This record gives sequence, C-alpha cells and structure tokens, in this order.
Amino acid sequence: MESCKHTVAFNIQSTAGLYSTLTGVLAGFAFTALVVLVTFRLQDPGKTVKRFAHAAQALVAAFLSLTLMSLLYAALGGEPLATQTGTSHQGASGRSSSAELVLGLGFVACGLLLIYALIQTLQAADSGSDAPTDGVEKSQANEKPLTTIATHLRTFTTIVVLPLFGLFVVLGAQDYQQARYGDSTLTGWTTILGVSLVAVLFLAGCWLSQHRPTWPDTEDRERVFVTWFSYALLGGVVVTAITYAVLIAVLGVCDTLPPAIVICVFVISTAGGLASAYVFAHQPFDGIDGAG
Repeated sequence: MESCKHTVAFNIQSTAGLYSTLTGVLAGFAFTALVVLVTFRLQDPGKTVKRFAHAAQALVAAFLSLTLMSLLYAALGGEPLATQTGTSHQGASGRSSSAELVLGLGFVACGLLLIYALIQTLQAADSGSDAPTDGVEKSQANEKPLTTIATHLRTFTTIVVLPLFGLFVVLGAQDYQQARYGDSTLTGWTTILGVSLVAVLFLAGCWLSQHRPTWPDTEDRERVFVTWFSYALLGGVVVTAITYAVLIAVLGVCDTLPPAIVICVFVISTAGGLASAYVFAHQPFDGIDGAG
C-alpha cells in the first residue's frame, strides 16, 4: 500500500461515524412524522388537506436521503487511516478528505430537505384546521400561529442556516487542502472560494428575506414547485452517492480529487444555495384551502 505524503489532522473517520448516527436518527424522525400524516389521513378519509401532500412529498424525500447518507457516512467511517498505509504521519488520508468534501454536499441537501418538510408540515397543520363557525373563531383562525412559525423558520434558514451549511462545505475543503498540499493556512484558494460562498449566501439571504418572491403564484404551480425542489435535493443526494462510489473505485488511499472538481463543488454549492434561498424566502401561495 502506498505511503501518504500529506495527511489530515482532523479525525474524519470517527466524525463520519457520528454523522452516520445523526442522519440515521433524523431519518427516524422523518419517518415518524410521515406516519403521523398517514394516520391523520386514515382517521378522516373524507377530508382532503392539500398542503399535507406537500409535506408528505418532502418527508418521503428527506427520509430516503437521510437513510442513504447514513449508509454513506458509515462507509466513510471504514476508510483506512494514513498510518495504515505505512507512513508515520497521524491522521486521515487524502481519499478520506475528498470523500468528506463530496459527502458534505449530500449532508447539506438532507438538512435542507428536513427543514423544508418541517415548514410544509407546519403550514399544513394550520391549513387542516376545522373551518370556523362564528365571528370569534374566524378572527382566531386568521392568526395561523403555526404558519407564522413556519415563516420565521423560512427567514432563519435563508439568513443563518444556508451560510452555516456553506461553512460546513468550507471546512471540508480545508481538510482537502491539507491533504493535497500539506497546508492548512487560511490563505489558500479553497479558503478564498469558501469565504466567497458564505458571503454570497448571506447577502442573498438578507436581500431575499426583505424582498420575498411571490412566484409561483397559483396552486398548480406551487404543487410543482414543492415537488421539484424536494426531488431535486433527493436527486442531489443520489448523485453524491454515485460520485462517492466512483471516487472510492478510482482514487488510491492517499490520492485527492483534482482541483477542477473541487472548484465544481463550490460552483454547485453556490448555485444550489442561491436556489434554496429563493425557495425558503418564497411567500407561499395563500389560495390553497385547508379542505376541499
């Protein structure tokens, strides 16, 4: 087995095991929420709540993606350490750092899906409330407290969570830089790209939270909007899994990804982050009735 020239001080393998446990637990939460939605539908089969279909789609996508990411992180936890390659350097190998960077995109997609499913469920709970029967109940029903919470969660995700997820990708890029160049300083090109990514996501989130987009503006368009966003993120996790499998098959234990591919990771992160910021900042269409 080849001896690694550079290694990563961060213990990627142990952390991957913790990520595997975390995503597995979150997958259980998503499955439980999905069961609650199905139970609600079975208890009142004559009542149709259109937003619950949105929540169910997002929860299914979140459950599948979190389960897949749990398996991928478990596989990463089994990667050999640098010391197993014959080198005296302690730490993770180059291939592990590349895998960490790639799987980071899938982890971010899972997190966004879970938050999006929670938002859709909160909105559905308000939409599914019984129709008011008198003036007092109407004024109380118009408040929709869960929808208000969902709106605050949208804003928090747009301004805070998305830049933090961008920082998560940056940390993976830092480990890649150390494994490839033996340098973990903050002046490398990965740091410059990472800071630019976080700054763009933060500024875009602040602007979108103040100028909330209103498209899609019809019920049919919003249904397609929710469906495509949910399954686009799920598709991103599947692509991450395929990329990880190819990476393990092609790279040696001490090898790292070419810089061009890492740049593509940052481009994808920026485009996906901006698209997600638009989705979370979007003002939901109010014409979807609670019952039909």
